[in-house]
Amino acid sequence: MSRSPRELWLCYLNKVLFSFSFFTWSIIMVIYLNELGFSDEHSGFLYGVYGAFTSIYGLVTGFFLDRYGVRISLVIGGLVCGLGKLLLAANGSSSAVYFSLCFVLPVGEALCMPVLTTGIRRYTLKENAALAYGIYYSILNIGAALSGYIVDLVRSMGDSLGAVTVFENHITVYRLLTYSCAVANFIPVGIAFFLVREIDVTASVDEEKDDDKKEKDNLLISLSGTCKSKAFWKFMLLNLLLMNVRSIFKHMDATLPKFLQRRFGDDVGFGTIYSINPLIVVFLAPVIQILISKYPPLPCIIIGAWISSLSPLWIWWNPSMVAVILFVVQLSIGESIWSPRNLDYMMKIIPKGKEGIYMSLCSFPMFASKLPTGILSGWLLAEYCPTSAQCSGTIWLLIGLLTILSPVFLTFCVSCIEEPSEQNQRDFEKLSESWSQNDPQIDLPKDNT
Repeated sequence: MSRSPRELWLCYLNKVLFSFSFFTWSIIMVIYLNELGFSDEHSGFLYGVYGAFTSIYGLVTGFFLDRYGVRISLVIGGLVCGLGKLLLAANGSSSAVYFSLCFVLPVGEALCMPVLTTGIRRYTLKENAALAYGIYYSILNIGAALSGYIVDLVRSMGDSLGAVTVFENHITVYRLLTYSCAVANFIPVGIAFFLVREIDVTASVDEEKDDDKKEKDNLLISLSGTCKSKAFWKFMLLNLLLMNVRSIFKHMDATLPKFLQRRFGDDVGFGTIYSINPLIVVFLAPVIQILISKYPPLPCIIIGAWISSLSPLWIWWNPSMVAVILFVVQLSIGESIWSPRNLDYMMKIIPKGKEGIYMSLCSFPMFASKLPTGILSGWLLAEYCPTSAQCSGTIWLLIGLLTILSPVFLTFCVSCIEEPSEQNQRDFEKLSESWSQNDPQIDLPKDNT
């Protein structure tokens, strides 16, 4: 790691900031929307729409990353994310909320989502790749843990913020947190613009000469070449089957904070409870991965998915604070098993130069699942937990029954999903090259893309 360029360490710094902004906004979003006058159902719907549009825009922004590189994508993505959250904090009108959550913020998130992972790959020597990704995953979880504690710290300030106004709006707890998210997105813009170079330490001389071909690539070529890869479709199937178990993490954003407030009172530290998950993962995941490193990814993913999917049943069985903590702990143990192995599986099938489009396509199910999860969350809260006197653990039984479908289908579809071989990747690279060289009908000049 000592021979790694400064860009690698700047990626880690930017990841802390982006993670803090992303997870803080995820924790407070539906509560802030309630504060602005939106109902449970409406807030859940907007949470889902925001995720769905992030998936849709990701199809284009992934290609943008492959074409224009990490530095430009970081600058534009951070700027757009920051502006979207600044708009939400400064103007709480319905039109501003819809404009930011349907257009501005999803575009920024779709750019920021794959850019730092791509940066880690391009700024890391092959012999250090495993360590670099391990540090990256730990930093992601440190940012998530930090966000939970800061949310509770700011909430403890309570009404003392009411006398402060910005843009003629009184500063509430959740408005201040939204401003902090915007600042955390703006800082990486300056870091990327002034300090980050567009380099690839793993590229050979011959690969650098391929820039002319890369300039000619367009979205249709990237999508067509990717969709011709058998390995890609195997991984896409795996991600589709993991959608339900991943929805638990969406319910930790959209459902758990409101459930805790209504069940245990407004003073409950839901941010601290949220932070249990990343703290466990950051310490437990490396240990577990060392112990299971000799096993192939797929069995580990299935076992971890089973553990995570059963975790909501704790709250249904006994809706107490102890049960909530047991839910988060079991969820975290499962995540520590399946999530790093899923990343390992993904990195094995991504051809160099196609990281953006590949990760955007593979992340499509994860963000698209926010729409049904958000709608379901709003309905469950309105139906089973509308007030503190009527807050039932039945919510978590229904969530558990849905999430358990993931490991069930994974178990029965093992034969359809296998670890991709190196031959799969070579076949994909040859196919992508042939498309860009032999199909003049879609080989557009640079200025038209």
